[in-house]
Amino acid sequence: MYAEELLERYKKGERLFDGRFFNGMNLSNMRLQKAIFISSDFTDAVLENTDLKHADFSDANFEGATLKNADLRFSNLFDAHLEYADLTNADLTKTNMEYTICSHTKFIGAKLIGANLKHNFIYKADFSNADLTSANFEGAYLSNVNFENAKLKNVNWKDAKIKKSKIPEL
Repeated sequence: MYAEELLERYKKGERLFDGRFFNGMNLSNMRLQKAIFISSDFTDAVLENTDLKHADFSDANFEGATLKNADLRFSNLFDAHLEYADLTNADLTKTNMEYTICSHTKFIGAKLIGANLKHNFIYKADFSNADLTSANFEGAYLSNVNFENAKLKNVNWKDAKIKKSKIPEL
């Protein structure tokens, strides 16, 4: 499926795009609210400034994807793979990211207000200047993570395993 076909189907009311391959596609500046992309592959895709509010990306692969300034508020990234993804300045407010893998992932300046990051595997990720107010890291594994200048008010760290990470408040 090509970007133009995806957009045309979406405009006609289709929302179910499970198990599709969007590898390397440029899906920037699109409006794909409430779309369902369960188990879809976005490896090396570009989704800059894309509106993905309330979308379902359960078990999706975003390895190497660029989601700068993407709007992912209230989306579902349960069990997604975000290795080497760039979510700089993305809005992930109230996003479910439970059991997500975030290795070498950039969340620089991102909004993760009230985001659910329970049981995540987070390795060498960068949350510098991110807003993590009321985020939930319960049971997460964090190693070599950068939280410099991040807003960490009311973050839940219960049972989180934190190693070699820069967390100003801990």
